[in-house]
Amino acid sequence: MEAHEYEALEDVIMPMTPEDVLAFLLPLAESGNAAAQCLLADSYDLADVGPRDPVQSIHWYRKAAAQGFMRAEYFLGSMLASGIGAERNVAEASYWMRIVARKGDSAAQYSLAELLLDGDDDSAPGMTEAIDWLTLSAAQGNVAAVERLAMLRKQRPSSTL
Repeated sequence: MEAHEYEALEDVIMPMTPEDVLAFLLPLAESGNAAAQCLLADSYDLADVGPRDPVQSIHWYRKAAAQGFMRAEYFLGSMLASGIGAERNVAEASYWMRIVARKGDSAAQYSLAELLLDGDDDSAPGMTEAIDWLTLSAAQGNVAAVERLAMLRKQRPSSTL
């Protein structure tokens, strides 16, 4: 349902000018339409409605993510992980990525694992959680996850990866 709403809005705005896109999406987003909020966030991020504005992008991703809109949750986590549009916040990025990863999204599972592996927590529980997410992502055919698991096995041959 979520993807259908988003794609339907995309189809509507496709022939529009940037000004018309903004005039169309902004009232919908302000009224609480999560698909419009996410599409508006994407539009700010991709400079489809004027100059690229990562701060506005984060703002609208937050609104859509708060409603459980999976695409917004993922991109909000990604932007927070890289510090685009807001100060880098690995804890909050992990929070949003974990939500999407639990929904079964392979890219989020991989991204969450990378966040866990890149963090300061090289503890067994942190490593175990990262391996679990990589394994789930790899099982869905995520090539990057398969390669990362192989690399970890090479680096830690005595561990139980």
